[in-house]
Amino acid sequence: MKSSKKQSKSSTFKPILTLAIICLIIVTAYVGFVGFETYLSSQEAKTITANDVKSAPPIESTADLDEAEQILDQTNPSGSNNDDAKQLNQELSGF
Repeated sequence: MKSSKKQSKSSTFKPILTLAIICLIIVTAYVGFVGFETYLSSQEAKTITANDVKSAPPIESTADLDEAEQILDQTNPSGSNNDDAKQLNQELSGF
């Protein structure tokens, strides 16, 4: 009789252990999925703000050309914004 009691405890323990492991796997997968979605949304937000560049106005006169040139020089690292490009190169050289 003692052996049958041991079998019943063992036979009820295995399904509970299996259920606990399955629940742990599901919770881990859910946390990983939510974390990955959060990571992707933060990367998407960074990409949008990084590419947000002011466009040049429409050209109708020489004054408009001067204004457009000033705006384009602000976003051109080899133009009047050379100091910013130098700073970026110095910061990137550390990587």
